[in-house]
Amino acid sequence: MTSDEFVDPLGVLGDGEWEMILVGEETRRGADIHRVATTSVEVTLKSEEDFERFFEIIKASDERLAKVTAPHYDWQMVLRKGMTIRFGVAWYDLEFFMAHKDAYLSDQHSSLFDQFNIEAADLKVHHHYLLS
Repeated sequence: MTSDEFVDPLGVLGDGEWEMILVGEETRRGADIHRVATTSVEVTLKSEEDFERFFEIIKASDERLAKVTAPHYDWQMVLRKGMTIRFGVAWYDLEFFMAHKDAYLSDQHSSLFDQFNIEAADLKVHHHYLLS
């Protein structure tokens, strides 16, 4: 595999209609970092304005996480097809994952979701435990 090729851990690039709008930990973390779990998320937004606000928020968060040298988690690539967005979370610490995997249900995330007009119930979330 060359450095220009992406690994598709969520299996979302298959039909070629998805546009990658933000690279994630796949390109910045070494292959030696141990992922204990991943979470895949899909949400359909209602408008381009909602998408723009979502993108601003996730891009800023991604920039913060990119600076952390020993993260508990990190964003994986963000894909878009129309108003539908898919992204992932790579988890590096099992205890942290168990404690935070449902953080999207918190009041803090609800306030965040209000900024782009969704609720936690609008998200399709799937956790995947990785075997070592």
